Amino acid sequence: MQGRSALPLLGVLCFVLMLAQNAMADEPLHFTMWGCPGKPADDCDTLYGGYLPDACLEQTIVPEDRQSSEEHAVQCCSSSSGGTTCERPAVVSTWADAVSACARLDKRLCTKAEIETLVCCNKGNSFDFQRVWACSVTELETDPTSCAGCSEGEIWDPDSQACASSCSEQQLWDVNAKACTSRCPQEGMAWDATSQACVVGYLTYDGCPRDTAPSLDLKTKDMEDDADNGLDPDDFGTAIAVEVKSQTEEHAVQCCSDLPSGGSSCERRPLVGTREEALNACGALGLRLCTIAELDSNICCDTGFHFDFQRVWACS
Repeated sequence: MQGRSALPLLGVLCFVLMLAQNAMADEPLHFTMWGCPGKPADDCDTLYGGYLPDACLEQTIVPEDRQSSEEHAVQCCSSSSGGTTCERPAVVSTWADAVSACARLDKRLCTKAEIETLVCCNKGNSFDFQRVWACSVTELETDPTSCAGCSEGEIWDPDSQACASSCSEQQLWDVNAKACTSRCPQEGMAWDATSQACVVGYLTYDGCPRDTAPSLDLKTKDMEDDADNGLDPDDFGTAIAVEVKSQTEEHAVQCCSDLPSGGSSCERRPLVGTREEALNACGALGLRLCTIAELDSNICCDTGFHFDFQRVWACS
């Protein structure tokens, strides 16, 4: 009788174990790395080996994703014009608790790049020699709110190593719509950066800003090439800022569309015309005017008609 009654119990235990394993498999993974990358192992033995041997167990900590329920050391960072600062709360915790611990210090988890600058080294708690929670490049792109402490509507800017608005200068974050919306929703009005106000007119911008080009001289070189072909570079502008213009002015026409796979494509029309003519030219092809963000990505560069150097119609 005892043998028969034990069988159902064994089955239940196996089922519970299977559920636990499945739960662990579905658990989110988050990035971890060495608290002070490359610090000599001899330092650990000298400082802690005699009375804190566990601190020296992992001498070569490979950066890798770990399950969020694991407990690892916590390092918190913040960025300003003066650089990055790091603080270590005396906490070894799960990933969620690590995020909360940093938030209480008005900081965030450190990025992989920040930790690799050794900014957190020698900050105490023997974390130099322990695995710590951190933000990977992927996590910063996909989850800047949880990982880097960005507010809703913000993204992580790798250049400034700080959170930045996901909206363009002509937009505001709408907390209800959960999206960027125009600062000037009225037809025929656009945001003027100089006056910081909505003014009558429509947006225009550089046909090819090149602000993310590998070389800042690339655009100048293109202009020199055009000069060799008999074109006068003085006919083009090298620094065309976003400006609001009257719809009756004539500017070059670039049209964009959304790609099914994500991103955008650009097509230039052989036309310098009014805004209405630009809208009609793009609409005839099932396209639209390019946004400021799309132009900033330089997707229209080198697509003909020398519009790289001219002011074009745009939208927010």
